[in-house]
Amino acid sequence: MALAVVATCALGTAVGPTVASGAGAPAAPIGSHAAPAGTVANAADVAPAAPAADVAPATPFGAGVPDRDAVDPVRAAIHPKRLAKMTLLGRTPAGSEPDGVATDPAISHDSRANRYVAYTSTATSIATPVERGRRNVYLVRRTGTVSMDANAWEVGPTRLLSVGMGGVAADGDSWGAALSGYTDRGDRPGKPRLYGFLSVATNLVAGAPVGVPHAVIGNVDGGPLVRVPTPGAATGIAIAGDSSIVAVTTTRGLYVRRGGKVRRIVGGVVRSPSVTYNGRQIAYEKRGRIYVVTVADRKRREIARGTEPRADNGAPTGGKVRGFIRAIAYRRGGEVLRAEIRGRRVLTRRYGAGVGTTLNAGGSAVAFGQGQNVRLRVDLLNDGKHGGYKLPQGTCMDGTAVTGTAVSSRYNYIAFTCGGGALILQYVGPK
Repeated sequence: MALAVVATCALGTAVGPTVASGAGAPAAPIGSHAAPAGTVANAADVAPAAPAADVAPATPFGAGVPDRDAVDPVRAAIHPKRLAKMTLLGRTPAGSEPDGVATDPAISHDSRANRYVAYTSTATSIATPVERGRRNVYLVRRTGTVSMDANAWEVGPTRLLSVGMGGVAADGDSWGAALSGYTDRGDRPGKPRLYGFLSVATNLVAGAPVGVPHAVIGNVDGGPLVRVPTPGAATGIAIAGDSSIVAVTTTRGLYVRRGGKVRRIVGGVVRSPSVTYNGRQIAYEKRGRIYVVTVADRKRREIARGTEPRADNGAPTGGKVRGFIRAIAYRRGGEVLRAEIRGRRVLTRRYGAGVGTTLNAGGSAVAFGQGQNVRLRVDLLNDGKHGGYKLPQGTCMDGTAVTGTAVSSRYNYIAFTCGGGALILQYVGPK
């Protein structure tokens, strides 16, 4: 896939709180907990992320627990090869399961590198400073060798993103992270620059509204958070793959930030934004219907009835239609569907009941939760050929239901959360 290189923006250089997955500490089985991490006093005093050599590689579930299968019927029913492809992604510095619930997984779409995973957690044992009972946003960085063929993902340092000014704990909830990243020419990964999330905390940025959800953004390399000033209560955030625009939906409309300036594109109560790699189009939900809007001229088109739209990264070529949305995964009445946009036609595929629906960058792979399993359906655009990934691609080991998913650019990896609290990374396979 060949995409144009577009200029990106940076927000700062300081490094925020970072807690590495401790050297020599493997990922522990779900259900084990470690003591809270040591306190990080101030963002300015924190050392840069530990080098790859100091970070323990991801360890498959069950390592060091030979009798686990005898007492865990869910684990025993899973084929060992499938079990070996699942890694505990949300973890304490000791590598064990945190003492909270993870939600809202997001994967950066930088080709097959997929260097970052963001998520929300109520845990107090991942990093500090946090307040008990608060939702916070974290960023996990991939470490080790990263091949163009999508080798196994190794868990690197975990960084707390929702930190108050002066390095104190956030005084309100934060959630719903978004990441940039795209596929460049020659299938090279386009570096993720920005992350963003929603928050009701008043001490993350100066001038934050009291008691009103608002959007903030930051640089993955570190630096201060910046608020995206929009009227109304924020309901969602999305970032173009090349970081050229940030889209924020609120109870007053859909707003776009470009170069520090914010303008409204659509009015009304809007939710669930999804932006293409170059920021040309945005998919969103309004009053139970899904639309696509072109940012430049604000022309919009209704695509389907439904909620929670997740669009592809846009056409990589085609001149006038480069960066235009080709497919959208969504839900309607508890069912998972995918709309493929072919000119004036919209072709719909139905995948059955599911939750936490996401779509890969190319628009062909739909991931969603179905009971305690993750499903991955691959239907290539334009020709309708099936990829055959109907079997479960991940399982909640505690027997609870999948609550959310995030699929990588080329569906090599799926991050998913479970009702019991775990965040797991499923390695589907290489190129």
